[in-house]
Parts: sequence; C-alpha cells; structure tokens
Amino acid sequence: MRTFPLLLITAIVTPVIYIAGAVVLGTPPDAAASGQEVADWFGTHRTNARAYAWLLTILAPAVAVYAALV
Repeated sequence: MRTFPLLLITAIVTPVIYIAGAVVLGTPPDAAASGQEVADWFGTHRTNARAYAWLLTILAPAVAVYAALV
C-alpha cells in the first residue's frame, strides 16, 4: 500500500495539469482555417502555445506514473 499516496497525487495532479493546459491554450483555429489564419493565431498566442507545450511535457510523466500504478 505504499504506492497509494503516489497514485492519489497523480490522480489529482493529472487532470489539473490537463485542464490548466486547455485554459492556457484558449481556442485554437479550427481545421478549416487557412494557413495564414493559423500563422496569425500562433503569432498572437505564441506564449500561450509555449506554455501549453510545457504543461503537456510536465503531464507526460504524471500520466506514465499513473498508468504504471493502475
């Protein structure tokens, strides 16, 4: 039962990081957007996209730990 605290922590942290990433990213352009619209969106939201990528990078080990313990 020593893994229970770690499982509990990852079960709480994983959705929190995922939701934080979704909030940080905002609403990206849809699939029908032109290349110029996508480029403009990234130009305007470059910091948000970078923060989203970092949050997903942090999320990956948390998901791996959770999957290993379940």
